[in-house]
Amino acid sequence: MYAPTTDPEIQMLAAYADSQVDALRASAADLTDDQARERPARSELCLGGLMRHVTYVLRQHAEGGRSGEIDEAGYHAFMDSFAFDDQHTLSGVLAELDHWRAACRERSLASDPDEESMQPPAPWDGLPAMMGTRRYEMLHLIEELARHAGHADIIREQLDGELVPNLEARAAGREIWDPTAS
Repeated sequence: MYAPTTDPEIQMLAAYADSQVDALRASAADLTDDQARERPARSELCLGGLMRHVTYVLRQHAEGGRSGEIDEAGYHAFMDSFAFDDQHTLSGVLAELDHWRAACRERSLASDPDEESMQPPAPWDGLPAMMGTRRYEMLHLIEELARHAGHADIIREQLDGELVPNLEARAAGREIWDPTAS
């Protein structure tokens, strides 16, 4: 169990990461498992796979990241994190996402932004493992979450025309302005 921080910077970074997960999660609102498997764009990405991949990322952060080089098994685990096939359900993936989101947030809120942190390698991007800080780690997490929330926006809009900001607003109970209403 981690002790919560009083550092406002870490609180802000954790809140921003949460807002990205909120957007990603909203993209799955009211979808069936089959819709979560659809690939309406030219890529292999689907909403269910994005949810699984973000869960993988949150789990890595919650467990303290990884260090050293990625071996073949690690690479396959990374690539498998995008899969969403008949053995997966959207409700099951979302429950797992929620679990690791909470664990990641707990670890983040207990951290010192200046604490040293091993940044994992990303050989698919040509990046080796390197030492950094928890601040850098959090910013990288936010970058990755925001990138995938954007992917989810596009996929959801292609599936049924729904806009994720509207889905988020409805989930929060906020009224959505309709310019066509009189």
